Amino acid sequence: MARPDRLLAVRKGDLWRAQIVWPNGTSNFVGKFRSEAEAQQWIDAHRSLTEVAFDQDKIRRKRKSNLSQLARDEGDALLPKGGVRNSKQSA
Repeated sequence: MARPDRLLAVRKGDLWRAQIVWPNGTSNFVGKFRSEAEAQQWIDAHRSLTEVAFDQDKIRRKRKSNLSQLARDEGDALLPKGGVRNSKQSA
């Protein structure tokens, strides 16, 4: 789902509106505020509309699984031809 690029306070006649600017360049206007400060308060309260949320646990799991796979791949490349380390080789 696309997220808005920007939220802006815009004067329209006697009112202030919050303008939502989408990645494709289209805009929507929401709210009818008496002042720029009120429009900005709405924008500040809805700033998360433009922010990408990251699932930190998912990122950590993916990074860990990628590193584990890399370690397995690299470890296999370091094994002698028989596939068994002798006890004098470092792990």
